[in-house]
Amino acid sequence: MAQAGALNSAAFDAVVAEARSLDPLVSFGDAPSEVPWKYLHIAGRPCQVSRTSLFHSSQIYVEATAFSIYLARTSFADFVIYVPMNLNTTDFYVVPRGALSKDTCLTIETLEKYKNAWHLLSQVSLDMMMRRNNRLSWQLQSVILSAESRGLQFELISSAKAKRRQKIFRTYLQRRIIIAGKRCAIYSASEVIGAEAKQYHVVVVKAPRDDWADFQLYLTKIGVTYVMPRGHIVKTTTLSLNSPALVPYENAWDLL
Repeated sequence: MAQAGALNSAAFDAVVAEARSLDPLVSFGDAPSEVPWKYLHIAGRPCQVSRTSLFHSSQIYVEATAFSIYLARTSFADFVIYVPMNLNTTDFYVVPRGALSKDTCLTIETLEKYKNAWHLLSQVSLDMMMRRNNRLSWQLQSVILSAESRGLQFELISSAKAKRRQKIFRTYLQRRIIIAGKRCAIYSASEVIGAEAKQYHVVVVKAPRDDWADFQLYLTKIGVTYVMPRGHIVKTTTLSLNSPALVPYENAWDLL
């Protein structure tokens, strides 16, 4: 924790020093009280400082790298300024809030237009300043679209934190939904990495950890959802997409 605090402070101090060297107006007022050292006004724009690191994003392609991008949870900032901490560089990435919707990873090429882009602070537009907090995961959004397209009624389930607090990043449970009155648990059917797995299209199918759900929904990245009654998958395993254990349940929304 002490090391993390020192890194955060170092990132913040570097941003302040760079901003002042460019002679914009820098101030520290009207920031969220819980961590005021992360927030400041530069050229009149509320900004948040966030440190990042460059990491290897693929075990297969060693040259593939990306920055980890943390989305600010508060609505204070119009811009998030990302500071690389593991590079011998003095670059800063000045990113408008409208360009962000979730925690993610972005390549150097994607972030290039924001590198040392302090001029963006004076280019005010509603689209750039928009808070695009992604409150629904891609898995939950996919299930909602599938239910809506089939005329199935659904109900999102509020998280326990959302019931206690009004402003949080994720308002709803991301892996549970009620469709047509049935409780459904959502899983990702991830493709197994490896030449043999790619040849036979093998996916990981996880077993439920509790008995909450009536149905288990397994989503693949190719747009197929397997709708299975609870109990069909009793242990985590790998299955071919041609397996008799999967094929009958492909997009079987009528089971609901």
